[in-house]
Amino acid sequence: PASRTAVDGMGSAASCHPPRTEPSKSGTSFTITKLIGESSGGIEDAVRTAPATSASKVHGQTWCHVTDIRANVNERGGVDRWQVQVDVAFKVDDA
Repeated sequence: PASRTAVDGMGSAASCHPPRTEPSKSGTSFTITKLIGESSGGIEDAVRTAPATSASKVHGQTWCHVTDIRANVNERGGVDRWQVQVDVAFKVDDA
């Protein structure tokens, strides 16, 4: 099975599990969006690319979970690009 990696808010590799936080009295809810990150620099770079690119358009990304890893194979049989699919969680703002 493929290795799973997550990226924390600082862009460094982290555990696959979301950070444990104390829930507010009313609890915490998240919404999840699927993103694809791509890089010729490797799997970790591809994972960092997805939330880094979306961060300029949205706010509140909390954690991500890698759900798929793919590689583009070139004519010589080498890997020249990596793609990862990640579920990115966003905290739902309290009303």
